[in-house]
Amino acid sequence: MKLFRAYLGCAALMAVTSASVVHAADQPPTGGVVALKAYAESLAGEQREAAEFLIAHLPDIDRENLTIDLFRENLEQAYFARTNYAWTKELPKELFFNDVLPYAVASETRDAHRKLLREMLHPLLTQADTLKDATAVAGNHIAELTGVRYDTTREKACQSPVESIRQGKASCTGLSILMVDALRAAGIPCRLAAIALWGTKEGNHTWVEVHDGTTWRKTGWAEGPDKWDGGWEIPRCAYCDPADPIHGVFASSYRNTGIEFPMIWEWRIRRRQGNNFSLSDLYAQERDEQGTLTRLEWRVQPIKMAGVDRTNHYLELAGGRKFPIPKGSACIAVKAYAEGSDERVAVPIRVFQGAKLLYEGNTADNSQDLNDYVRLISKPEPIRVEYQDAEGNWLSQETNCAVDEVTLVRIDV
Repeated sequence: MKLFRAYLGCAALMAVTSASVVHAADQPPTGGVVALKAYAESLAGEQREAAEFLIAHLPDIDRENLTIDLFRENLEQAYFARTNYAWTKELPKELFFNDVLPYAVASETRDAHRKLLREMLHPLLTQADTLKDATAVAGNHIAELTGVRYDTTREKACQSPVESIRQGKASCTGLSILMVDALRAAGIPCRLAAIALWGTKEGNHTWVEVHDGTTWRKTGWAEGPDKWDGGWEIPRCAYCDPADPIHGVFASSYRNTGIEFPMIWEWRIRRRQGNNFSLSDLYAQERDEQGTLTRLEWRVQPIKMAGVDRTNHYLELAGGRKFPIPKGSACIAVKAYAEGSDERVAVPIRVFQGAKLLYEGNTADNSQDLNDYVRLISKPEPIRVEYQDAEGNWLSQETNCAVDEVTLVRIDV
């Protein structure tokens, strides 16, 4: 296995990087919609239908720059999975076309990653019999096989699999794109999920949804079925707003839906004068009589990709809607750092208000998402945070909690 990974990490990755990345300036004559349509006409059966589906819903950013070579290799590799993996053979055509077949996920660089990822996973996939087995194989081994980790020093937020593997690091978006593409390479239907701004106002986030054969399940980077519909994101989704797309959750779709997927890394927001600017200025939406979102345009996002509104689904997973700070309450955010630095560290903590234990667990370190931290709602009364140092000693610090505000508790260890 080590030799196999070394081969892929050097020879195969160099080949992909040098020959297959698509740049507008290097556009060969064998690309664009006309050339892709001509290629599709040379195919037969379901593969021709698949090619025509990709062309019919081709994003605007790819209409001139997508090469036949990349298009062909992606199609051939997708049909390798369709032919050789039992779970992929069983997929309905519509699900396979939209959530396994696509050559890209969002606005990342278009590169020929599918063969690279499939060859990484294939020796392990031969041990899988079901879609769930295959998802466990991919989720449990993808971090080791690719050598990629969460790191805020990555080159950019939205990276292709090849770019992330080359660096060995990625943001939550880059990791999620890599996970989606790895699962798709294994013939597993998968898509991106994102929120533009948490209802608790900390920032944006991206994760993954996988289809289990019946319905869509929430998952994340390097996670298997044992982690489905879990993670720190679920309780945070309780603060989504089903009427405001800024605070809503969306899943990606290759098929056009009339709803645009939020890609905050592509947003172009100009500074405005005065105090009349509102977050609702960022988008235009339409809803039917039942309140269901039927059209969404992100006015600040020049690159357009389709999406599906998943806000109500995640509110249900979270146990219903909550408000960020209930009136008259306090919010406590606990983060731990290496003393004298901004490096986050994981330490055991206990949070008390009087004699009542509010929380017991660990803080997040630098390997975890920046939005992953201990967040508690309490009475606006003093709290005591106990934490364990490197020698195993329990120390404590007390903090007064402000009403209707977030109180940050910083631990330096």
